[in-house]
Amino acid sequence: MKKILSIIGIGLFLLVGACSEQPVAPQNDDAAMLADKANDHYGINIIPPTATAHGKTYAEWSAEWWKWLWSVPVDMNPGLDATGESVGVNQSGPVWFLAPAYYGQWERTATIPTGKMLFIDLAGFFLTISMGDGADEAELRANATFFLDAIVSNVIIEVDGVRLENVEDFRFASPPGLYGYTLPENNMIEWFGYDIDPGYYEDAVSEGYYAMLPPLSAGEHTIFLSADFGEPYNDIIQVTYNLTVKGGRGHAHMKK
Repeated sequence: MKKILSIIGIGLFLLVGACSEQPVAPQNDDAAMLADKANDHYGINIIPPTATAHGKTYAEWSAEWWKWLWSVPVDMNPGLDATGESVGVNQSGPVWFLAPAYYGQWERTATIPTGKMLFIDLAGFFLTISMGDGADEAELRANATFFLDAIVSNVIIEVDGVRLENVEDFRFASPPGLYGYTLPENNMIEWFGYDIDPGYYEDAVSEGYYAMLPPLSAGEHTIFLSADFGEPYNDIIQVTYNLTVKGGRGHAHMKK
């Protein structure tokens, strides 16, 4: 049960080695233009793995994704949302985060504002010293890579029925150093069975597959996520997002 929270981030639930050291391309508006040019190679409109978006690389955004996930209490956490009602929780700025499923097959329906990039955890592991995943950064990183290699396969994202090709290009480890995260009362890590107090910790690394989508056009869109988790989980984790993109602020509970 413990390590399942480290997945996709099934994210929790959700390129071997030094992916975080890939060369960096122009950022922000240029990243969206690069997404158009990436279609031929990747199939879908996606920010290329070597680009930065709003000042951060994929590796940096991946750490931000985990910080966001853990910051939300269980009763409103988007990672445990069976319907889509929590998609807008703690979202702010030009980039919104989407969570995968944590077990089984889920379907979420939500409305999001226009103009938002979407950063999505497809499958990954989050490890910390506090949870006993390793004694130091080097050990944590070695374990994250081992788990991802040994357990996760068939990582899929489809946008409006079109599948991302060359998904292996979108595997990233968090940037060098241990990063911090805040756990509220009734936090998700406790829900997964860890005996850990609420508070701020700075002892984490992560590694996984991630996708950054440029803003979707106004209207209806479907995003499908899937990943196979082998021993000891033996599960295919899937979630379908039915999104309506329109002007406005989307769901409630967003940061102001």
